[in-house]
Amino acid sequence: MAGKIMDEEGAFAAKAIPRWLSAIIGALLFLIPSLNIVVRHSTSACYLLLALLSIGFAFANRRVEDYFAPLRRYAWFTVGMLALFSCVAVQQIVYRFWLPQSYDTLSRFVLAIPVFLMLCRLPSRHFRVLGWGCAAGAIVVGVTAIVQRPAGGWNAMNRFRNSFTNPLPMGDTVLLLAFLAVMAAGWDAKRSSMASFIRAVALLLGLYGVYATGARSALIVIPVFLLLLMAQRRWLSSWKKIVAAAAVVAIGALGLYSTNYAHNRITDIRANLAAYQQGDRDTAIGLRLQYWQAAWKLFSAHPIYGVGRGRIAAGINDLIQRRQARPEAAGEYKHSEFFTTIAGMGLIGLASLLLFYLGMGIYFWRNRLAGDPFVGATAYGGIGVILATAIDGLTNDIIALDMTCDLLAVLSAAMLAMIEVRRRETMM
Repeated sequence: MAGKIMDEEGAFAAKAIPRWLSAIIGALLFLIPSLNIVVRHSTSACYLLLALLSIGFAFANRRVEDYFAPLRRYAWFTVGMLALFSCVAVQQIVYRFWLPQSYDTLSRFVLAIPVFLMLCRLPSRHFRVLGWGCAAGAIVVGVTAIVQRPAGGWNAMNRFRNSFTNPLPMGDTVLLLAFLAVMAAGWDAKRSSMASFIRAVALLLGLYGVYATGARSALIVIPVFLLLLMAQRRWLSSWKKIVAAAAVVAIGALGLYSTNYAHNRITDIRANLAAYQQGDRDTAIGLRLQYWQAAWKLFSAHPIYGVGRGRIAAGINDLIQRRQARPEAAGEYKHSEFFTTIAGMGLIGLASLLLFYLGMGIYFWRNRLAGDPFVGATAYGGIGVILATAIDGLTNDIIALDMTCDLLAVLSAAMLAMIEVRRRETMM
């Protein structure tokens, strides 16, 4: 039978999570990151179960005011998780159309709210499985990239991918998992050589997985992650450690650039831009620029609410028929979270997207310098999740993929809950 836990004033409050439920939650927190880019629909299934459990637990505590207190304490998180969903609802009311599929991926963030409330009742030690799930995911992807390596190695014409997504989001996700696997060392109660070894293996295999996908956004994200790791370990105050880290980055960059695959992926950027200036628009970058130009035209015509989430493709087709865009620009998603948002949801959508990032990030930023290593590591990990999402979103559609939204929702809810749980534990 479930017991009770005490609130910060010592009064008995919401029901504690039973052991059987804690075991299920722990298993789900491990499986969601570990299977995200390995088994199709696995993350959505696990997240749906986690959300249903959280809704049921919230119902069991519906008369306990203390249970819902974190929503007020972390109000920006609540607003951020609701912002994009609410924007689409308002937009469809204003435009008088009903497109239920527009809510699919955005609903994952709404469900993060009850998940967050339930996780706030979980002891902090139970969250360590999340870090091991990230490590497992990075290891599995890296090993798969090695096993499936084609004769002659991975190249621009034969990039590593799974059967249900393209290499770009796959590379971005495995890089995030590898980073969190290392950052999670701050969650350990005591140092362990074996744990450090496993995390190092996860990092190396994760980096190889990123290399095999050819995700060029990693060129920006990796230095950002390195800075966050150094900041978390208080290394930025030592010039010797800064120089050592810079040397590691330089050596790694030179080694990467020496491979034909990476060299070609980087030089293709310059070649694509030169071709575009000479009128050849049918390159990877040229197509993106066409997408963005078409999206900007839609935004210019509908600056407040956009053309409607889910109706971008129809808007582009109209531009093509009026010869204001080329046929290559057709499609719903514009290879950029920014341009897809402004085209589909206008300035209201852009404000909602910024609220989404703010809601996730503000509490991680405030807690980054906490004296508790557990909280500090969690905060820097959360900052890494947000920065990686924002950077990858410059040239890719992040919120278009359900598995990515599931992972983001779980990571943001779990890591913020970790900060709240630790706060409560230190006050008891």
